[in-house]
Amino acid sequence: MSKMKIERLKLNDALNRLDEMIDLINLDVQVALGIEAALETANEVVTGELRDVQFYGADCYNAG
Repeated sequence: MSKMKIERLKLNDALNRLDEMIDLINLDVQVALGIEAALETANEVVTGELRDVQFYGADCYNAG
């Protein structure tokens, strides 16, 4: 198996690639934050009245 030659990017090309990625990464982070906020609210609705009860999260879905 032959080794692939590593080709280094020129600085401007690397910066252009980063500029293109930053918007996509920012969008992913914003979506993740929105999802986290929604799930936190949903968890509060589900466990809101169970303050003093031991709640095992995903185990509540186990059926035997």
